[in-house]
Amino acid sequence: MRPLLLTFALAVSLAVSAVTYRWVDEQGNVVYSDKPHPGAEAIEEKEVQTIHAPPVPPITPRDSTAPPAVTGYERVAVVSPEDDTQIRENAGNVTVTIAVEPTLQTKLGHKLALFVDGAQFSEPSTATQFQLINMDRGTHILEVKVIGSDGEVITSSPPSEFHLLRHSVLHPTPGPGVPTPIGPVVVPAGGGP
Repeated sequence: MRPLLLTFALAVSLAVSAVTYRWVDEQGNVVYSDKPHPGAEAIEEKEVQTIHAPPVPPITPRDSTAPPAVTGYERVAVVSPEDDTQIRENAGNVTVTIAVEPTLQTKLGHKLALFVDGAQFSEPSTATQFQLINMDRGTHILEVKVIGSDGEVITSSPPSEFHLLRHSVLHPTPGPGVPTPIGPVVVPAGGGP
């Protein structure tokens, strides 16, 4: 086994230190070879460039008692109802769903507050879903804010609007006990039939 390894090491060292020869043959072709040829020039081999990786810094264990670092939120948005959507709900009840990425940092005391038409709808909480009850018909603007433990606004979502469609009490739905309008009553000139 040892002679085989010695032979392999010798072959590798000869290949590394080999000289390359260059010449032009009778047909005008440039020829390269590792064997000398009459009239060939020896090509000086350049050392291969090597780049060494920088040293890797040592990994320090994380202190589990230290408070988690504050990271920014990549996304805070009202995802339901979608922006500029129409909702037909005669009771006026709408479920609002909030998306927060990365997840809400409750360990830092962060909470969400929903604002409807510019007024705060709810106390700050960790809920990502809110139920609006008996909303008036028309267009409403929603916005959610991430509130820190000190009460300061950390970030907020872009405004999102929805259009609530409800029956009006001024235009009741025809049904039992509700007369169906038949149009204007025309009284002929001359006082009657």
